[in-house]
Amino acid sequence: MDRNQPSPSIDDSDEPSLSSNASIGSQGQLEEELKKTQLLNSNLRQQVNSLRAQIDELEPLGSTQKKVSTTGGDEIATIARKFCVMNECFIHDNLTSHDLKPSTTRVDIFNPTTRYVSKSSQLQGFVEEIFHVLPSNLHTALAHSKIFKQFKRAHCNERSHQISRIRENAPRIFASLGTFTAEQFAPNSTSRQEDLTFRPLVGADERYPAWAPLLFPDLNTKNMDKVFAAPCIRLLLKFMLFKTRAFDSDGSKKTFSGAKPAGKAWGITSVSPGFVAFGAILARFLFSPDNKFEAKGDISSINYAEDFITYKRFLLAGLQQKIPAIITLFKTLNGHLFGDEEIIDTPRAQDNSEDNSDATLTNADFDDAMQRLLEGPPAQAEGPELESNTTSALSPSTSTSTPTITREREREREGKRNE
Repeated sequence: MDRNQPSPSIDDSDEPSLSSNASIGSQGQLEEELKKTQLLNSNLRQQVNSLRAQIDELEPLGSTQKKVSTTGGDEIATIARKFCVMNECFIHDNLTSHDLKPSTTRVDIFNPTTRYVSKSSQLQGFVEEIFHVLPSNLHTALAHSKIFKQFKRAHCNERSHQISRIRENAPRIFASLGTFTAEQFAPNSTSRQEDLTFRPLVGADERYPAWAPLLFPDLNTKNMDKVFAAPCIRLLLKFMLFKTRAFDSDGSKKTFSGAKPAGKAWGITSVSPGFVAFGAILARFLFSPDNKFEAKGDISSINYAEDFITYKRFLLAGLQQKIPAIITLFKTLNGHLFGDEEIIDTPRAQDNSEDNSDATLTNADFDDAMQRLLEGPPAQAEGPELESNTTSALSPSTSTSTPTITREREREREGKRNE
């Protein structure tokens, strides 16, 4: 937290009294009270970050005599918020202000083959993408540490702001898909860890596969031609771009004057690979047991940052190779978000018996996913069908009969991982 930012005040009456209280004497009770306090502090930090982002959005609407920064700091902050949503939702771990200089060796940010070949090329591609969206007159300014910190802060605040308001409105955002409660999506809620209807959406066991069932309309991870076409992703994307305050306290829709929705304020007219990947990552996070949205899940250990890269790389490859399923995905999303078409979809849940082994995909996993997309929907494997007794939270009905992958396919994937 910024040292100049006053810490949120906490009423002493809300804090547990640890002194001269015989009822709180055991180590277990003390640990429980400490856990509650830590969860409260985490919640307050998220609220502070959300408020900072709202202040940043409202400041341009204030005094007309506001001083214009000679370094373009205000414009950079706006670009950083847009960059977070549309391009990259995580700042690269090793990025410093010294890296923010145009390189003599360029990396094509739209070519996943060269951009993601190594860690250094990933970092360079990240920098190139910042310069791609940044006006040329601001390239030099971003190399200054003060302006770079402003960029990072605005980027982080925007991500926290999006998470906060999505969680607040999640039951209404997903109302067309099922009945949800605010408690299910609340920060520090334990219900997501215990909810048996949420678990199959992000993984069938203790592992959390990157190609989670909820990324697919029918929850069948074999249908790679339908990946990212899930209605929950489309609903999230539309909310992020075109809702300032989606609903009033009584549940009715409400329009506020003044602040424009982000999509209109930023002039967004089409979706991008980074935006779709962000929506997919957010969907997984919302239905995961995690409380904080960070590069790595605090409970699930899902590597959200790595999986975001995997999704974006996958989408860039699909666009570059002009794979029909990916072209159709972008056309459909653009129609839903920027056209008059209503988002109406009732997914049919299926048991997912694919061997999803790792939370973070290896290169072999990515290549396999691309190969499955190129091949289209796989043929049904021989063997007995699997029964499903799980009810999806996103659909009232279930279906059985998703076959396991063939042993030959399993051996092929295992061989790629061991190479």
